[in-house]
Amino acid sequence: MNADVQGYLAEVQRHLPKHVNHGEVITELGAHVHEAVLELQQEGMDSAAAVTTVLRQMGAPRKLARAYSSGRPLSTAGWSAALLLVNGLCFAAGAGLLMGLQAGAATAAYGFHVLAAGKEWVLLIYALVWLLSGYMLGRKHGVQAEKRIRSVITLPLLPNYLFMLLVLFHILPGHWFESLLSLPFVLLCIGATLMFGRLARLGCKWGTYAALNG
Repeated sequence: MNADVQGYLAEVQRHLPKHVNHGEVITELGAHVHEAVLELQQEGMDSAAAVTTVLRQMGAPRKLARAYSSGRPLSTAGWSAALLLVNGLCFAAGAGLLMGLQAGAATAAYGFHVLAAGKEWVLLIYALVWLLSGYMLGRKHGVQAEKRIRSVITLPLLPNYLFMLLVLFHILPGHWFESLLSLPFVLLCIGATLMFGRLARLGCKWGTYAALNG
């Protein structure tokens, strides 16, 4: 391992809080540095410059270590369950509205009309939910969250992908969504669904940066 990287990681380790598994953290950080350096080298940067760039982007060692002091150790399962619950409530609200519409309820019909009229805004707000969820995770757990964000969001995103497939393959009756499913909006929904995970990871990076520099 590069001497500069070793020195950087040693400095981080000296300032890590006691409740953190030091060996695990340093191993994860070392792997992250290695991957980031390789990416820059593949873009044409020489090894020394790549190491310098990556370490500068990670920030001062003491600040990086402080990101691990921002609360209890990250519970991947706990955060995943919380996000799944929030996402499930969104789906439950939509399902309730749809069932009321099929039952002929006037309130549901009005709600569905409002939803159809502002569907792009609803999609934007929903995308912001994923971005802000990632931000909260990164803000609270810093680098720990950034390393594990994929495992945190995989399960909560499954309902979105399942719903998209059910609609695309007409397993759910298409006439239920006639006021929503214009071709441009369908394509927009597909693109947004595929981007939710990226938005959560972007939010996590943003939150981690805030934790390091707050």
